[in-house]
Amino acid sequence: MKFTERQQKFIQEMHNNLNLLQKSLDNLEYSYQKCLPCLDKDNCNLEELESLEALTARFARASDILINKVVKTLLILLQEMPKTVIDTANFLEKLGIVAKAEQLLVIRELRNVIAHDYIIENRRDLFIQTMQMVDILKLMSQQISNYFYLKFQEAS
Repeated sequence: MKFTERQQKFIQEMHNNLNLLQKSLDNLEYSYQKCLPCLDKDNCNLEELESLEALTARFARASDILINKVVKTLLILLQEMPKTVIDTANFLEKLGIVAKAEQLLVIRELRNVIAHDYIIENRRDLFIQTMQMVDILKLMSQQISNYFYLKFQEAS
């Protein structure tokens, strides 16, 4: 398959976005591993709390890159422009790129809670939710990357 110059530009942008996402996921994984022992505690010391804060910030950053860079670029390459995030999630599920559309929506909602620093009664719940979603975010990122490389391998 021959790609147009415009498609080549977005394919290169996708490569750059996927590299950026992988670096972000590597940083997230570091924080995730560092925070695992904290989950069994009712009260964290200041150093552990700082690590948990870094974890949530890194989760928000990685999910931003996934949704606002990688997914958007993929949609451009596929010549699809869903109007809402819900439509995007459903489209990705329909293509078999993500297992469940709802997971992408949960990731985005959790990112919004973190990024906008909404008042949360129990910070521990936020940390637990974030820890639970890390593997899903990583898997979803891998699935989207695999789809892209299969679909656009000639240009890769």
